[in-house]
Amino acid sequence: MTKRENAYFTVEAALVFPMVLAAMMMIVYLFLFQYNRCLLEQDISLLALYAVTTEASDEEASLQNRIGEIYPDKYVLWKMREQDISVVLKGGAAQAQGAGGMNLPLPGVALFAGEKTEYVKYECTLTRTEPVAVMRLSKKIRGGD
Repeated sequence: MTKRENAYFTVEAALVFPMVLAAMMMIVYLFLFQYNRCLLEQDISLLALYAVTTEASDEEASLQNRIGEIYPDKYVLWKMREQDISVVLKGGAAQAQGAGGMNLPLPGVALFAGEKTEYVKYECTLTRTEPVAVMRLSKKIRGGD
């Protein structure tokens, strides 16, 4: 008893399944990369805000402690070193910088790009203001004396 069946479905599945799986993996990678980028921007902005609001007497030690608190292992598949994070205080301004990256999941990327890691840098600069000066300025803007 011979039964003849077409094998179109098997061939289609063998060709389509790896492409769909690769597309889904790349989407997950892009979501993780975007999540980490947003988290980096949020943390650097918070670090700059913290640097602007700290007292001048204990700024350096306090900032190093804060960097250690902000950057534990909360980034997913993210390469970040503590030397990638810096805060520079100049007068009444604080400039915080941070960088990190993820390895690209594609094996052939290093052949074309030379490097398999996608890096992101972000910096935030905030200025320390005097509360009295801000209130006077806001009164002038509203038209009051």
